[in-house]
Amino acid sequence: MTTPSIIRFRLQDLRNQEHYQYGLEFRQLALSVWPGDNPPLGTYWHSFTAALAEEEAALERIHKSELTDPLTDLHRKREHLYRGFDHTVNAALNGIEPAKIPHAQHLRAILDNYRNPNALPYQQQSGTLNNLIQDLKTRAAAACDSLGLNPQLHALEQANLEFDRLFNQRADEQAGQSHLSAVRDIRKTMDRALRDLFEICEGQAKLDPSPGNPCVRFIHALNPINQDFARTLQTRRSYTKHRRKQGLTQA
Repeated sequence: MTTPSIIRFRLQDLRNQEHYQYGLEFRQLALSVWPGDNPPLGTYWHSFTAALAEEEAALERIHKSELTDPLTDLHRKREHLYRGFDHTVNAALNGIEPAKIPHAQHLRAILDNYRNPNALPYQQQSGTLNNLIQDLKTRAAAACDSLGLNPQLHALEQANLEFDRLFNQRADEQAGQSHLSAVRDIRKTMDRALRDLFEICEGQAKLDPSPGNPCVRFIHALNPINQDFARTLQTRRSYTKHRRKQGLTQA
């Protein structure tokens, strides 16, 4: 009876989200083969699951870019200023001063064209607000002046610029240094645990290669997953090689 072996690929070549996804799929498969929270895979299983939890937390910190209180306050401030500007325009539309209504209608049309910037993700919100502000300053200066909105517009612009500056600074400092460094260390720990788990399963399968052995069933189910990730890496390497070859040809 042939002893099954696990298809290997370079775990370290996976991107961070791919690496985390592989960990999730590995854990889910193991728990389906060995029901319960503690598959009989020794201390390496605990090392793997602990590293997977740490990787999830570290990646979450990167995505959030550690929005500390000053940055959160700036975000709330610009959202508040935008709502105030929007409400002022609506009030003028329904006001009792007929001379201001055409200006309010003009402003309303521009605002509607940008929908609701406050509903957008942080960086997209920054870019949209910047475009809107420039549009208002160039196409609706008279309307803003008529409704007394220039101070609000200036305050919104300053809050948006300050948020964008601080957001990028925090992303560069934190995501680029401590968090990514932490992810690298966590990945190394997880990779060691996974390699040890591979060897444990293969060792158990060698002792009993029968289909009834849970390790044999696990290996057979794991290999298609590993093949998919290996194929992803191969496709990426081929694409990179092709792009490099194109660059050399063009040069």
